[in-house]
Amino acid sequence: MLTTEQKCRAVLERMAEVAREGDDIILRHNEEGNTLTVYVGFGRQTCGAEDATFEELVSDLYRLFNRQYGVSFVNLHDEDDWETLEPPVLR
Repeated sequence: MLTTEQKCRAVLERMAEVAREGDDIILRHNEEGNTLTVYVGFGRQTCGAEDATFEELVSDLYRLFNRQYGVSFVNLHDEDDWETLEPPVLR
């Protein structure tokens, strides 16, 4: 099991990889507690929860960028078009 620090590193490495591939990444804090809306290209996904701890928020971001557990990005221009990111190769 990865520590929170290891998950943070994996998330940042994957975010850098996605950005190098040409997709913009925007993190926007939501008003509801410890939640973020993550925008990648034209897609979005909410991570965290109103009562989430920092560790839970990091775990959600890790799943989003590295494990792909049930996460898809909706293309905001065409709601029928779903896109997923390729999982990274972690070292």
